[in-house]
Amino acid sequence: MKRIIRFFVAVVIVVFSIGFILNQAQYTSFTDLVPEKELSKIDRMIIDRYSDDVRVSITDKDVIRKIIGDFSKMKLKKVDHTVGGNGLYAVRPYPSDVFGIELIEGNYVWIKTKYKSGFFEIVNDEIPFRSIEEDLYWESRR
Repeated sequence: MKRIIRFFVAVVIVVFSIGFILNQAQYTSFTDLVPEKELSKIDRMIIDRYSDDVRVSITDKDVIRKIIGDFSKMKLKKVDHTVGGNGLYAVRPYPSDVFGIELIEGNYVWIKTKYKSGFFEIVNDEIPFRSIEEDLYWESRR
């Protein structure tokens, strides 16, 4: 009888461990998706803010590094479905093959890199642009 109980306890532990490992495998970060050597190539960035149809073009390396630093703080969880909702921002760095990001309401992002693309949920409180949005000069796209 003790053997059967030990066996079932071991099976339960293994099942929960596998579930935990698979769940953790869905978590990533921006720096896991976009290699540092790719980020260092960026010399310009265009950001569109959809709420009021404005755009900013950034060539200042310090501001670009700050934005990338904000992205790097995001903890992301891969979602297996298309995320609906309004887009908040679109970020296009140049050269354009490095990555592209669209921030979507509800703490979601769509990230496209050379290697893959997908929807992710931001699972921590690090939402890009909160700290620098006021410092950027937004121009109407109309």
